[in-house]
Formats: sequence, structure tokens, C-alpha cells
Amino acid sequence: MAANFENAKGSKLLQEVAMKNSALNNGTIIVPVEIEKLHDNPDNAYLFGMEREDILHTAEGIKLNGFHGAIEVFDTGKGFYEIYSGHIRKYGAIEAGMKKIPCFISQMPDPAQKRRLLIGANLYGRNKIKSNNPILTGRQLAYHKATLKMENFKGDIREQLAKEFGISGSQVHKYMALTELIDPLQEIIGKGLVPFSLMYSAKTFSEADQEKLYECLMEILRDHEPLNQQEVKRCLYLVSGEAYASNQAMSVDQEAGMQKQNTVSTDQDKIVVHDEQLKIPSAAQVCMAYNHMNFGKRKIDNYYDLKNFLVNNFGKHHSYSNFIDIRYNCSPRGIRINSCDEITWNVFLDILSQKVPLSKEKPSSPSFISPSPLERTIYKLESDMSSHTDSISWSDPKEAKKIMRSLIALLEDELEVLKVD
Repeated sequence: MAANFENAKGSKLLQEVAMKNSALNNGTIIVPVEIEKLHDNPDNAYLFGMEREDILHTAEGIKLNGFHGAIEVFDTGKGFYEIYSGHIRKYGAIEAGMKKIPCFISQMPDPAQKRRLLIGANLYGRNKIKSNNPILTGRQLAYHKATLKMENFKGDIREQLAKEFGISGSQVHKYMALTELIDPLQEIIGKGLVPFSLMYSAKTFSEADQEKLYECLMEILRDHEPLNQQEVKRCLYLVSGEAYASNQAMSVDQEAGMQKQNTVSTDQDKIVVHDEQLKIPSAAQVCMAYNHMNFGKRKIDNYYDLKNFLVNNFGKHHSYSNFIDIRYNCSPRGIRINSCDEITWNVFLDILSQKVPLSKEKPSSPSFISPSPLERTIYKLESDMSSHTDSISWSDPKEAKKIMRSLIALLEDELEVLKVD
């Protein structure tokens, strides 16, 4: 949910920014300025974004109704002006074919005041700070935090940010934490592909763990989007295990102002996160599934090659069960073993690597041959025969003989091609 800043009670300076006439009291003049002399504030796009659809919408309004009012700029004294309010209108005017734009021209303020005016112009002007992109909100808060420090602000900075932005102190913390994530995570959060309310906790992860988290999330995103909270929780746990659960329990207690201790159980690879019990297969169960999948005894000791092999051969909703020791169901994104929760292929291999040595050196070229259509057919038949599903009616002798004859014919054709005696 995007933050609501409509009721923010910011400083007097910020509120005055929204009143265009107040600038006139400081000797501001309004003149038409050539567009090529109007330079963007270098921080604007980073903090507020520049959506193409906003520009085109503004351009359409200018074409229909003309350009009303003026944008606000600082005189740099170098023959050009720097915008602090009106970036979208500038680009809308360009799209509409204008050559000059009316501008409120003010003297360049000191660095801290310049930063404060940029935030204020958007907070009380176009209200872009209400962006649905939580990454931008986090950047804006971090930017204004730095501004307060430049001003030698003596009070509680988080409380002041919460007051000026119209949000709670805990929201300030969560939004700013997002800016400490690696860029790929920020990108999918900004696009709304994952619920950001959980992602802030990943700021405590190492860069390597954040990369693993990104891979885990992307594996699910390739199947569908956006992700729900349970899917994100599972990825967070699969990457960091107990550490995530403990941090989450602590964060929930602190935010609620309660002195209680959440119970986290790790018995038999189980864990409770936000009242959801997750069950991860043991290394023994993973090895058992792997040994069956690797019935061809292929020697693949590279993490990435093995992942490709498993996805290519078993990632198409493959299933197996012997009703005694092991059963599993595969999908393009992962595998569910026995009664455990589904895990991604990356997590499957991470658990497997506890028992089977796997090199994580990314190969320059595949070290194994992709399975042929014949191999795929055999794997499918083998799965059907092993799982005793209804896809093959073994109680019907005619159907069973037909299937076996087809399999024999396929093998004979392959032998002929290979010229194997």
C-alpha cells in the first residue's frame, strides 16, 4: 500500500513551497525561458521518477488547454537555469512543441535549502511523493534525512521525517531499508512484482544472500506474477533460515511495542514464520530424490549444469512415488518432496550440496548434452510406470503391450541411428 502524505504537517518552509505566490515576496520574477536553457535537477529523476505516461498526459493537456502558470527554477549564473519544480511540465511542453516556458526565477539557495525545496515542491506540489513505487519513497526519505543532517537538525530525525511525510516512524524505517537492497531486488520491488512490506528485512542479508533471494523470487516470477506474501516469506526463509525468522519475530514485537517472544521451532526442518509453518525436506530426502532422478548415473558435478539437467528433464510437472521412501512432484520452478513444502531448484541444489560436492564455477559452455526427444519420452514413460498413475492403464493388457512395443520400437530406431550392435 502506498504511503498517504495528504495530511502531512511539514515545516513552514515546505508548506510555503506549495504556495506559488509566496515566491514573489522574495524578489522572484516570471519570464519566458528557452527550453534548452532549462536543466533538470540531477536528483529529480532518481527521487521521483519520470514516467513517460505522465509526460504524454501533461503534453495532451497543454495541447488542449495551453500552458498555465509557470515552472520554478534557480538562476545558476552560468547562462542556464536549474528546475526544482516542473520537470514533468517541461517535458510535456517539449512534446507539445513549445520552444519557451514561463518560469519563476529565483536565486540559487544554499545546498541544504535547495534539497529541501526539491522535496517540498514534490511533496506539496505535484504530490509525486505519493508514488506507488516504494523504492522512490525510500529514496526520498533517505535524501531528506541527509538534508536534515546538513541543517544540523537536533531532534529525532525519524520522528521529524514521519511528521513531514505524514507516515509512521516504523514506515520510515521500512521504506529507507529498501534503498539498501541490491539493484535487482529494488527493480522488482519498484515494479510491484513483490510485496515490499516484507522485503525490507532483507537489508540484513549479505550481498550474496540478497542475490540468492533475487534468484529465488525470479524462479517463481517466471511462472506467474506478482508474488503473494507467502511466496516471499518462503523465499526469505529458504535463503536465510532461522536468521530471517528470528529477525522477523523481533521486528513484529518492536513495531507493536510488545515485550513478548515468538516461538520458532526448528524440529525436523520445520519453522514458523508469521503463523505459517514451513517444512523443508532434509538432506537425506533430497539425496534420495536426486538418486532416483539421476538413475542414468550421469556424472554432473557442476551446480549450474545439474540445475539445467534437472529443469530440462523434470521441470515439466514430473512426478514419482514408490509409496515407501520417497515421492516427489516437480514443476518448472521447483520440487515438492513427500509432505514438505515446495522448494525451488536452487534451494534443492543448495541442500543437495551438503552431501554431494558441486562446483559453483559458472561454465563457459554446457558440460552435458541436452536430452533428446527420445530421452524425454523414456523419462515420461518411466515416471508413469513408477508412479502407478492413471495415465497408463496397466490393468488393460492391450494398452500395456501397445506402450511397451512403442518403447521397444523407439529404442530400436535409436540403436540403428547410433549403429550400435
